[in-house]
Amino acid sequence: MQYKLLFIDDDVNTQVVFRQRYENKGFKVVIAGTGSEGIKRFMDDPDGFAAIIVDFDLSGIMDGATTSKRLNLIRAQSNLILFTGCNIDRFLRHLALECGVLEIVPKRSDWSQLDMTIEQACQKFEQTVSGLENAKLIRSIEMVGTSDRLAEVARKVKLYQRHKKSVLILGET
Repeated sequence: MQYKLLFIDDDVNTQVVFRQRYENKGFKVVIAGTGSEGIKRFMDDPDGFAAIIVDFDLSGIMDGATTSKRLNLIRAQSNLILFTGCNIDRFLRHLALECGVLEIVPKRSDWSQLDMTIEQACQKFEQTVSGLENAKLIRSIEMVGTSDRLAEVARKVKLYQRHKKSVLILGET
């Protein structure tokens, strides 16, 4: 699966480095230079981004915290990563938590910390997508749940439904 990343940063040099680094790693990268532009890009495909990396110190009307809050309102658990050159103190950690940020990564660190954080966000995204797909499949046979095992039962029920056969499900509750 090719993961899509949204990178919101007003520094053009950082945008170039980010795009080169992550496209070379196989990601699809979408860049925005302001918070409002980032929200517009996100709205084009709100369920398609595995992670959103936001510069905390964005210039313009919307700073990184406001942008993160708005993105989180559009899609909760949107795997927001705060990428900042600011000192990470107790206030910033509290603010990030309020904004729904998954992790704070300092710009001064080497890129491997951001790599690991993005990888974790992609794993979380894949689990979320899998759960949503399972839930849709399970709802299609008028059951409720998201587990892989229940999705497998739903696949078998759908298979037998095509052959107009009855299905008796035995198992634990």
